[in-house]
Amino acid sequence: MSDSHMNNQRNKQIVWDYWQRMNHARPEEVPGLVRKAFHSNVNWNGPHPINQIMGVDALIADFWQPLLSSFPDLKRTADILMGGTHLDQTFWPADPGDGWVSGTGYLTGTFMKDWLGIPATGRKTNIHFGQFFMIRGEKIAASYVVLDILSVIQQAGFQVLPPALGAEGGKVQKPQGGDGVILTEQDELESRKTSQLFRAMVSGMRRYVRGRDGGNLQSMDQQNYWHPDFHWYGPTGVGASHNRAEYQDFHQRPRRSRQRGPRRINRSTTWLHC
Repeated sequence: MSDSHMNNQRNKQIVWDYWQRMNHARPEEVPGLVRKAFHSNVNWNGPHPINQIMGVDALIADFWQPLLSSFPDLKRTADILMGGTHLDQTFWPADPGDGWVSGTGYLTGTFMKDWLGIPATGRKTNIHFGQFFMIRGEKIAASYVVLDILSVIQQAGFQVLPPALGAEGGKVQKPQGGDGVILTEQDELESRKTSQLFRAMVSGMRRYVRGRDGGNLQSMDQQNYWHPDFHWYGPTGVGASHNRAEYQDFHQRPRRSRQRGPRRINRSTTWLHC
């Protein structure tokens, strides 16, 4: 196994072990587990109103303690976990660290205390998450997380957005093959092929010019990159699309019609706008 593969395996195991230990931790054990997993000066970035948190002590005080106070029985279910190396600076920060780990799934717990101004319901609540971790020196040095907070608001009984064009309700489905959590060594050739397909898809999106194309999306050539019957799961307010026509009608075309000026894909929008 090459050094890069060994690093990747180690990085994935660091994140996986952290997630599993947090799932079984008593409240008094949480600070120690977070400090063990994260660098003391970690750069953690989440959605508004949490936003950026600098340092592991602030991460414990400003994110984990309020979250676990509101959802005392919180557990994480991971549907996807994978790791890799820094490819270029188009999508990722300049600092590659020792590699990246990414995952998505659900945080599920009983909503016992108000959180972020959302009234508690006393009921089980699912928080969909997507997260990137940059590893350095066998600890997490940076983290970027998307939490579907609008879904928490909706589960609490409040409709703060117009009804989504796509399908809403229920959970985002895990990969059909049940193979989304990749703890074994990854095939380097398959990883490169997947990365090339993703980057070609994003490059195709950049060929769209609103003033020229309007509602015609053909300039992006997305039919070259997506299966006709793929499933795309957007956040609350956007909803799911279950084929290319729905994806175009429910997500791409409405979004493009609202777009103003050039827009770049970056690490914080990739989860929502691919």
